[in-house]
Amino acid sequence: MKDALRLLDIHGVAAVLFVANVLLAACYRPCDEWVSTPLDGRIRKAEGIVAIGADGSVFGRRRVQGFPPTEFTELLFSAPEPLLALHTPAFEGLYDLEARYAVVGERGTIAISKGNGVEWDLVPAPTTEDLYGVRFFCGQPDRGLVSGAAGVILSTEAGGAAWELRPSGTSQALRAVTVLRDGVAVAVGDAGTIIRSEDYGATWSPVASGTAKDLASVDFGDCWDHSTVGDELGIAVGADGVVLVSENRGETWKQASLPIQHDLRQAQLNYRSPSAPEPYAALVGDDEIVFWEFGTDAPFDRLTFPTQVYALEDRDSPQYAIGDAQIFSRKRDEWCPGRFD
Repeated sequence: MKDALRLLDIHGVAAVLFVANVLLAACYRPCDEWVSTPLDGRIRKAEGIVAIGADGSVFGRRRVQGFPPTEFTELLFSAPEPLLALHTPAFEGLYDLEARYAVVGERGTIAISKGNGVEWDLVPAPTTEDLYGVRFFCGQPDRGLVSGAAGVILSTEAGGAAWELRPSGTSQALRAVTVLRDGVAVAVGDAGTIIRSEDYGATWSPVASGTAKDLASVDFGDCWDHSTVGDELGIAVGADGVVLVSENRGETWKQASLPIQHDLRQAQLNYRSPSAPEPYAALVGDDEIVFWEFGTDAPFDRLTFPTQVYALEDRDSPQYAIGDAQIFSRKRDEWCPGRFD
């Protein structure tokens, strides 16, 4: 089944049609409409209600009615170095005023926001290496991890106010880090490097990946899903379309064979619903987003965009993707009852 997804320019400047091939017809709901609106060209990553710029700028999301459904406006805070990664808490901190937002970047830059993602403070880091990943443990805003160049791992038990350098056992750049329940964490990086911790990042052990490809992203799903569907399943992606899957909380990994040749920047693991936990992954790379159901040998949906796609927020509403000076939004709650039946 083929669905023509319309990408509409709200200013009437252009209308671009792009086609998604949907192979899982039994459960896919064919009513996706994506809207392209202008975006500050400095933005390369966004998550939840926060976006970061290549010059150290930080942006906050503003929800609006109609078109466009999502806008990012620049905040007063700006970091002294380019920013490379960010963390936003589940539920955007609405139910936890102690929740932590974090951004990290070049030359050991770390900034923390407590509770709202609007007011930020720079905090000292025990390294000047570039920092590529940051995550706080679900429901534990005092505990967080940062990964970076030259095998850097930092941990905090002070809500990000103070950080400690931890031995990672590798000198490879660690491009991403993610956290699970009970103090488990996984970091991935160059040359197929995967390391794993079971004590909130205090100590780390190497894990065989079965690949020498650089790994750019790792995910075990939204932490709030872990209580209902578990956190056993994880995914890591990287250079030349490599896709790795773990079914035991990152202890072992196997490679999935998918028809993807270009580099993958990001992976997000999602579930159709907690009551019917059929997992799928959204894979971001080049100018497309690939949706893949675990255990199959081909994507069930492949969206091609008119620009490079740098980041995807597939768990939020409205769902959005970051492109070159554009944001692509799909307001699923109003245009479509849900991605899946």
